[in-house]
Amino acid sequence: MKKVLGLGNALTDILLQVSERDLAELALPKGSMNLIDIKTAMEIQNRFISVRKTMVAGGSASNTIAAIAALGGKAAFIGKLGNDEVGEFYRNRSEEHTSE
Repeated sequence: MKKVLGLGNALTDILLQVSERDLAELALPKGSMNLIDIKTAMEIQNRFISVRKTMVAGGSASNTIAAIAALGGKAAFIGKLGNDEVGEFYRNRSEEHTSE
């Protein structure tokens, strides 16, 4: 059996429920995905500090590798993690799905 190595972005989505009004005030179209700068990220973080957040590890390469491994294939992923809470979450989540 061949082995698969994925090289990609180790991404973590941070999900929270907000109102359409919040989106409009932040100039973020409903249903869109937007790259944002640090200023906007901080504004969103401060605005929704008390809102419950859900984090989900992902990225297309790592999701593909996870699926291959879940189906019994031999697979590994290489990606760079930040030295922060989100990077630690991604590392822990990935280790939960690692098998020798």
